[in-house]
Amino acid sequence: MQALLVCALAPFAAVPEASILDLLSPSARTQLRKARAVTELLDEKGMDIVIAAAVRSNVDASRFVSRFREVEQLLKGSFVDANGRFSSQPRPEDLDALTLDDDDLDDLRGCRPGRCGVKLSSPEIMRIQAAVRGAGERWKPAALTAFKGVLVERVVAYRTKGIAGLEPYEDGPETAQPRFVTGQMLEIFEHRGVGRREALAYLRNYPAEGLDAESFLYWSKDRLSDDAKPVVSITHAVIMRGSASEPPVALMTQVYASHYLNASMSLTTLVPEPAEAPSLAYLRLSTVDVFDGRLGGIVRRLVQRRIRSDGPRAIDALRRKLEAPDR
Repeated sequence: MQALLVCALAPFAAVPEASILDLLSPSARTQLRKARAVTELLDEKGMDIVIAAAVRSNVDASRFVSRFREVEQLLKGSFVDANGRFSSQPRPEDLDALTLDDDDLDDLRGCRPGRCGVKLSSPEIMRIQAAVRGAGERWKPAALTAFKGVLVERVVAYRTKGIAGLEPYEDGPETAQPRFVTGQMLEIFEHRGVGRREALAYLRNYPAEGLDAESFLYWSKDRLSDDAKPVVSITHAVIMRGSASEPPVALMTQVYASHYLNASMSLTTLVPEPAEAPSLAYLRLSTVDVFDGRLGGIVRRLVQRRIRSDGPRAIDALRRKLEAPDR
């Protein structure tokens, strides 16, 4: 969930056409009314992981927006090795703080199309291989530099074409197409009616201008657990301020992930409740590459068990960060 999000705004009062809370079971809603954090796993065709979470929160719309504007600070914690924001004109220097572990560097050195330990397209694999071969004994810094160049190119492609610019992953026997899956996720959000239509329209039409939203891309290197590879990811953040009739929204879309995740999209918002504090609500859709194969069923059950056990603590930790006084 870590993969899981400064101006005065009018308070909001109207409930959106649909709410993330509507997706929760009656028992979860009962727990929420008792001021307990709740997390549920939902079923959605074509998706591997669907998480809905909520907790009562005293954060107001203005603080919600200001915190997500500094999402790199908001998400910092013991599982985040480093992160940063891309410039309006992306450049390798935006990734100066990014390092790769030796395991990832070894994977890059041994990469071949259809057989690579890092998620890349075939042209990207060939580019990194050429850099490694030409560097001799200094292949490690050459591999890191080439990898950073690939990330910058992915950001430029996304900023130019939006979702259509998401490059495939050709690291395994089957090609993954993030552009198609991300489009399906957007359709699910639209069909469910959760969040703000304007935010979803902004993402669908990106990079076209015209809607009142804040938008930026950032990178992060996260450790999901002690026994998992660190994940280098790129995320597109779309933030919409609240109004008298609509709550604020933070919509996060995966542009790249080096391991495990083929595509992911999350929405965080505040849901007003009559005569109660609003609920901080979170919905995330993901497709992954670890549920296939002979041990896929076991891995799925382990992941689901961890989400159920750690999810409430994660959404509550996000609540505390959002409510924390300004520095």
